[in-house]
Amino acid sequence: MIRLINFNSDLFNIRRKGMCSVADSVNENAHSAMSVPDKSIPEAVATVRSRRRPSPGEPLAFCGRCREWTPMQWLPFNERGKRAKNWFQCEYCGNRDLTLRYLTAEEAIRRNSRRETG
Repeated sequence: MIRLINFNSDLFNIRRKGMCSVADSVNENAHSAMSVPDKSIPEAVATVRSRRRPSPGEPLAFCGRCREWTPMQWLPFNERGKRAKNWFQCEYCGNRDLTLRYLTAEEAIRRNSRRETG
């Protein structure tokens, strides 16, 4: 089965062996120094590579700098404060000003009783 492959002419410079002239080699060197255009890489791909996807059930905190719910990273013991909100930093950007999501009393009792019976 033969498939047709379309290459983006801005990214690829395809030549057959033995059919290259001096002018082509000069243009090829100039072309290889050129950077890849930003529009060729989708933004979604760049964000997926740089950020780890949190697992289901992992505790998250709201980061004001990232403006989303992100995984938390423990601070070193000597840098932690007295309150729980001073124990963590954002895993992505390192911001220490996080908003934690606290459980209500009923939710804590329900989870605790589920853990004891299960």
